[in-house]
Amino acid sequence: MVFTVLGIAISIPPPLTLNSNFETLKNKEDIIQKPADEGHFGRRYNWLDYLPPFKGPEDMKKPCQYILRGSPTTARRTGSNIRQHVSHDHCNCGLCFEDLLKLQSLLCFPKASESLLNRALELLDQDNLVPGQDSILILVLLKTNKQRATDILVQKYPTVILEFGKCVMSSDREQRKIVLDSVYRALQHQIGKPDDNEPVYLQSLKDILDFLARTTGPEEFLNLLPDNGNFLFSTIHIHEL
Repeated sequence: MVFTVLGIAISIPPPLTLNSNFETLKNKEDIIQKPADEGHFGRRYNWLDYLPPFKGPEDMKKPCQYILRGSPTTARRTGSNIRQHVSHDHCNCGLCFEDLLKLQSLLCFPKASESLLNRALELLDQDNLVPGQDSILILVLLKTNKQRATDILVQKYPTVILEFGKCVMSSDREQRKIVLDSVYRALQHQIGKPDDNEPVYLQSLKDILDFLARTTGPEEFLNLLPDNGNFLFSTIHIHEL
């Protein structure tokens, strides 16, 4: 089966069928197939709800404004004319961006293939108006260049750092160091030329340290601290270990 998401053709292997003779299965491998490298949806990461075009989980739950404004029932209730076309600028619901949600889920699949990643990058190169382009790029880079993916998110979406960090650091030791160092560098850049993001980065660094102090052992936590970091700043978290 082949379907298209944002212009990318994705093939899905046929589902596994049981033997018609109902023969006795000798082991788990008889009934479990490892999924192919593409065409399988992964669990979509929570932090994606906070990246454009979405503004939070509430966007996933709210009614589609296109349907509300185009519904005869709604028109009768409000006394307004039926509108047949509503721009995405007016609606960020999951229904209007269904293709984006599907592509994000495909890219969240742990074994997403290199061909899928390349096709996603080609899509971004061909059209700079692709909805959710930053989220697509970050998802691809998380599988090819974790440092760059993290730096993009930290620099462009500082309010999402904690949600992103909790997701990627939970099972990836390398990513823990990458996230912590990236946030620390961003905070250092605020020195001399602070902006509105300075308190956001400071709080994010505190939250990341708190998360790591609760989820790692003392030795690993100390090894994660930036070499040129402020040791006194981390003391409160070290005491919690």
